[in-house]
Amino acid sequence: MSLAKSAVGMLASAFLLSGCVHFLPSYDAALYDEVVGVNGELDKIEAAVTAVYSPAPSFDKVEGFYVAAVAHLTEAERIATGQRLYYSGQLAAEPAGLIAAAIGNCRRAVTAVMERHRRAPIDAAAWSVLALEEVCGVPALMVGRLNRN
Repeated sequence: MSLAKSAVGMLASAFLLSGCVHFLPSYDAALYDEVVGVNGELDKIEAAVTAVYSPAPSFDKVEGFYVAAVAHLTEAERIATGQRLYYSGQLAAEPAGLIAAAIGNCRRAVTAVMERHRRAPIDAAAWSVLALEEVCGVPALMVGRLNRN
């Protein structure tokens, strides 16, 4: 009888812990859509900047893409910060914080490049050195890997 009680107790404990302990934050489709949306806007800027037969575009020609990228990042940061707070005190809090930090790095990079572009056009050579897609690809990769489907 004591063996049966032990087995039931262990099963009950495992069941309770499985609902409370998260090693990684849950996949959030809205967060993924936002971080992927940033990369879509950066692709549009890159297409304008790297056009072979035209001069480097002025800021006015790509401003809307920067604004959309910053809007995506603002919403992504809101969602990621909420996840970090939700998982506070759990094992998933650290990975959630890393995702939020990666999104913050992307936002700072986009803002810096936007300010640089505001002052002077950016050509294809300068764009390739800035590596925005690499910096902003990190959060998309991190969030995408959480999808277990």
